[in-house]
Amino acid sequence: MIIHWNTLAASCVLLLSTVCDLKAQESVPLDKHAKDASAEFRGQPIGYWVERLRQGPVKELEDAGEKALPIWVAAARDPQAIMWVRHAMSSGLEREDWVGPIYIAMLNAPAPFRTLAIADLQRRPKVAGKVAPEIVDFVREWPKVDGHHIRHDLYSAIQLLVSLDPPPSATIQLVNDVWPSAQEDGFLERYLLELLATAKPSKEGVHTLLEIYREHQPSLATLQVYANKVDQEGIAEIVAVSHSADPTTRRLAAAMIDHLTTSEIGKADVEMLSSEIERLLLDHDYHVRQYALRAARSVNGAVAARSLIPTLENILSDDDAKSRHAAASALAKFGRKAVPVIQSAAESERSDVRVAACSAIAGMEPVPDEAIEILLELADDPNGEVRNYAVFSMGESQSDDPRVTEELIQALDDPKTQDWATRALGTLGPKARTAVPKLRQRLESEDLSIRLLAASALWAVDRDAERVLPIAKAVANDDRGISSAAYYSVYRNVDGKRIEERTNYRYPLAARAAELLGQMGAAAEPAVDELVNMLQHENPQAQSAALKALGQLGRTATSAIPKLRKLVETGAFPQAQRAIDMIQSANQDKLPEKRHRPRS
Repeated sequence: MIIHWNTLAASCVLLLSTVCDLKAQESVPLDKHAKDASAEFRGQPIGYWVERLRQGPVKELEDAGEKALPIWVAAARDPQAIMWVRHAMSSGLEREDWVGPIYIAMLNAPAPFRTLAIADLQRRPKVAGKVAPEIVDFVREWPKVDGHHIRHDLYSAIQLLVSLDPPPSATIQLVNDVWPSAQEDGFLERYLLELLATAKPSKEGVHTLLEIYREHQPSLATLQVYANKVDQEGIAEIVAVSHSADPTTRRLAAAMIDHLTTSEIGKADVEMLSSEIERLLLDHDYHVRQYALRAARSVNGAVAARSLIPTLENILSDDDAKSRHAAASALAKFGRKAVPVIQSAAESERSDVRVAACSAIAGMEPVPDEAIEILLELADDPNGEVRNYAVFSMGESQSDDPRVTEELIQALDDPKTQDWATRALGTLGPKARTAVPKLRQRLESEDLSIRLLAASALWAVDRDAERVLPIAKAVANDDRGISSAAYYSVYRNVDGKRIEERTNYRYPLAARAAELLGQMGAAAEPAVDELVNMLQHENPQAQSAALKALGQLGRTATSAIPKLRKLVETGAFPQAQRAIDMIQSANQDKLPEKRHRPRS
C-alpha cells in the first residue's frame, strides 16, 4: 500500500492543536450504522478494527469499501483513530457515494476534523443530500456551544444546506430554531435568510420571515439576501401580505418589494410590481411610503411610467422634504417621460417644489434638452436655494450647451450661488473652458476656502498645475484651522412622530487640499513633503486624506518612503505603512505605457 505522506503530514499538523483534547474525550455512542459494538467484520468485533486504526492505516478496511462502513463510523468517533480515518478518506475513500455517515460521525469531533468534514461535504453535494437530516440536527445544536471554531463551522454548515437541491424538509423549522442565536450576528442572519429563501413552499417561507421580523427585529438590510432567492410563489405572497391591516407587516412587505426591484428576478416581475408600488405610495403609514419611494427608483418601462409618474407628481408637493426628494429621484429614472411633470413642478409657487424639480433633473442620465431649458429658467429664480440647486444640476447634466457654462459664469457673481457654481464648473470639466478666466480671478480671493474650491475646479477644467499647485500646497501646509461644516441625520420615532436629529461635523480644509493633490497625481510631486507632514495633522480625516493622496501620486511619491518607514519604525505613525504599500503597489503598475496617454 502506498501511503500519501503529504496528506498524512497535513493531517498530523492539524491534529496537534487538538490531540490533547481528543485524548481527554470519552467515546461517543455509535450511530445507527454501528449500534452493536459486538458486531463483527471478518470474524472480529468492531472494537478490534477500531483498535487497529488507532495504530495506523488498515488495508483490509480500505479494500472492503462499504462493507466496512460500521467500522469507519465507529473509528470516526474515536479520538485516537479519527486521524487515520481522515487519512483513508483523503486517500480515495471520499470519492465513494456511501461515505456520508462517516462525515456525520466526524461532525461529533472538534476542529479541525469537524471543519474538514464540512468542507468535504460542500464538495460532494450528492453525498451531503443523503445525510442532510443529520446535518440539520447538528446545526440545530451548535449555537448552544461556545467557541470561535464552532461558530465558523455553523456558518459553513448552513451554507452547505443552502447549496442542496432540494433543500432539507426541516429547513423552515431549523431557521426558526436557530434565529434567536443570530442576534447581533450579521453573518448568521445573512446565512439563515439564504437558507430560508431555499425553503419550499415559498409562501410558508414568507410568513416565517414575517414572524422572525416581528419577534427579533433584525436588520432590514439583510432582506436583499432573501429577495435574491425568492421565487414566483414567494413574490406573489409578499404582494399579498402588503395588503395587511397591520402596519408592521405592510412595512416589511414594502421593504421586501423595494429589495425585489433591485434583485435578480426578471424584468417582467418588476413590471408586475409597479401597480403594487403605486398603491403603497398612497399608504397612510410614513415608513411604507418611504420603502415604496425607494422601490419606485428601480422600476422602469412603459407600464411603470403610466402607473407611477402621476402619483410621484403629487408627492413632489408633499410637506415632507425627504418624500419630495425621493419622488424626484424616482422621476429622474423615467427620463424624458417625466419632463412634463418636472416642468409643472418648476412652475410651482412653492420654492421647495421648484427645488425638487431641480433635484429630479440632476438625477437624469442623460439629461434631455427640454430639462436643460428648465434649469436655465430656474437659475434666475428669486429664491437662493432654488438657484443653488439649479446650478448644481447644471454641473451634473454634463451638457455641452454653451448657455449652461455662461449661466454658471454669471452665477459666480451671486453670493448665494458662487460656491455651487464653482463646483458645477469643475463637474463639467473641459466643457467649461470658457470659465477659466473667471476661475483664475477667484484664486485671488482672501477666503482660503474659496481659493481652494476655485483651484479644484480649475484643475478639473484646464489642468492648470502652475496656478493650482501653489494653492493646494499652501493649504496642505497650513489650513489655518479652517474646516467645512456639514451634518448627518438620525431619525427617531417619538410618540408616533418621526423626529430628525442633525449632528454637525467639520471636515478640515487640509483634507480637501490633499484630495486635490491626489487628483493631480504626478503633477503634485512637489507637494510630497506637505503630504508627509500632514500625517501629523490633529484631525484623523486629514491624515487619511494624505495617505490616500500619497498613494495616488504613485512612484512620484517614492521619495517619501524613507520618511514614512521611519514613522512606522518609531511607532510615531504606524498607519504610514498603508501609504508605503499604496506607493509600492502603484510602482508595480505598467506606468511607462501610460506616460504618452493624451491629456483630456
